[in-house]
Amino acid sequence: MPHPIPLWLFLSLSAALLLTTASSQAQPSPAYNRFLSPEVNAALADPQLPVRKYRGNLSGWTKRFESCISQPAPDLSDPRRQCIAEEITYKLGVTAEYHQSLLEAAKEKMPAVVTGIEGQHRQWLERYKSSCDVENSQSLPFAREQCQLDLIDEFIHQTVQQRTTITSYREATAEQLPPTSQGSATLILGDARIAVTVDDCPTARNDFFHACENVRLVVSTPDIADQHLQLPRVIFSDREDDASAKRGSLEHGFAWGKYSLMLLDLNNDGHEDLMAWTGFEGNYGDPSYTYLLYDPDTQAFVENTAIQALIEMHSLSQVVDGQLEFWYRSGPCLRGEKSIRFEGQTPRIIARNDVNTCTDGLGDN
Repeated sequence: MPHPIPLWLFLSLSAALLLTTASSQAQPSPAYNRFLSPEVNAALADPQLPVRKYRGNLSGWTKRFESCISQPAPDLSDPRRQCIAEEITYKLGVTAEYHQSLLEAAKEKMPAVVTGIEGQHRQWLERYKSSCDVENSQSLPFAREQCQLDLIDEFIHQTVQQRTTITSYREATAEQLPPTSQGSATLILGDARIAVTVDDCPTARNDFFHACENVRLVVSTPDIADQHLQLPRVIFSDREDDASAKRGSLEHGFAWGKYSLMLLDLNNDGHEDLMAWTGFEGNYGDPSYTYLLYDPDTQAFVENTAIQALIEMHSLSQVVDGQLEFWYRSGPCLRGEKSIRFEGQTPRIIARNDVNTCTDGLGDN
């Protein structure tokens, strides 16, 4: 049975929200985004615009802003300022929607924290109205707007995490990427959490992926109290559909996005295990993972290295009821599928199908 959500965890999110500060220092202009039109890329490359950090659909410029900023507006003295003002107005409306959603969830699941949530929202509004005024005297043309947008994005993101804490135990997604400037983040997954600390997060393969180095994790679940783990690297993604952490089923695989850290029951023993996206050694450079199974004797996650010999150059497609499904392709002809189950800590191939499409020769089934 899941443990009750600790109040200190809920309050810690509130504290984190109130301590958020906005940076107004000049930042490099964004890299060219091949998913946007040349006109939008050119408009967003303006070094004077506030810097946005894409993180799922919770922050970053909206499509409406991208459309606004890339359209000629000769009748306006400063079209950029008008577009930014409209973006801020829109996002303020989004904060109200997210706050209302959090309140409704709290009234249903945790009535005792409703007053605290309302107080937190009032404090944030006061902070929003007052703390960005000091930015007016600085040299950057949109310093005040940068401050406002940062506060809005942080409010939305923290509110989503709070709502997840209240409403979800076994199914949750955390979209926060560990910030390279600070090197740490706490990913809330219902009544579990993963604290992440990294040394650096250089890009890997393209600008969307970050290979964070010397990753230290502190993982807490109903089965484990603050286990400390260290991995040479973990891959995090800036893609809009990807997320830093997921808890729950992978029966749909990665059709809705990729995940850096995953809590799920890999061996169907009733205990959550941990998966980490640690490389691109899957088929044709697909993600590859480190698998850490819960050991009931030590009550800790233990890395399972035996599975790696069975899945070299294979890609994981899904996990269903403790069965891991892999596939591979090799050249124009060879392809195959493989099903693996864990017997305790030992991985076993329970089914495989290898095909040579050039000769129609079938391998062992």
